[in-house]
Amino acid sequence: MSTFRKFPKFSGRFFSWRCNLTSDHNSGLMEDFLVFSSGKRDTALNSLWLKFLWDQLSSEEFILFILTLRDSEEIKIAFLKASLKIDKKQLRERLIRIQSKLNIQVDSRTRYNGSKSQRIEIQKIERKLPKPKKFSGYVRNISSLGTKSRKTRFLETIAYGGVFGEEEFDWYLALLQDIPSIKGP
Repeated sequence: MSTFRKFPKFSGRFFSWRCNLTSDHNSGLMEDFLVFSSGKRDTALNSLWLKFLWDQLSSEEFILFILTLRDSEEIKIAFLKASLKIDKKQLRERLIRIQSKLNIQVDSRTRYNGSKSQRIEIQKIERKLPKPKKFSGYVRNISSLGTKSRKTRFLETIAYGGVFGEEEFDWYLALLQDIPSIKGP
């Protein structure tokens, strides 16, 4: 068990939250990041995104950034994916151009400079997992749970792409192809 601070090194108001790194049930240990930030969680994660875009993240910050990405954050995922093929500076210019043409919030250098006041402190902590219950060997009748109806709805959603009659914007292709004339909404 590692010791950790219950308060951040910086002064003033702070928020704290955890992000799970690993869970090893064989050894009974769990590793977490304990994050202290001067802003709420979403503000801190947005600050990490802007720092990634315009500067360099530390290894702990990068791991935290990757672990907290959500499926709905298509721009960030597409940028990370495209950064494996294209220079970061070029991608950043393309991203800003696309965002301004689509009239959405631009991840500009000015926004990054404004987010530098956000303080983030990350601690890696270990803690013991509770002992799991022993397996009795009893298995419930699966057909009584109604999994058939859920399964068909899930397959229908996949078959139709989850969107009915709408065309989604593909950020990854837009960043790779550098389309100069993007139609706005």
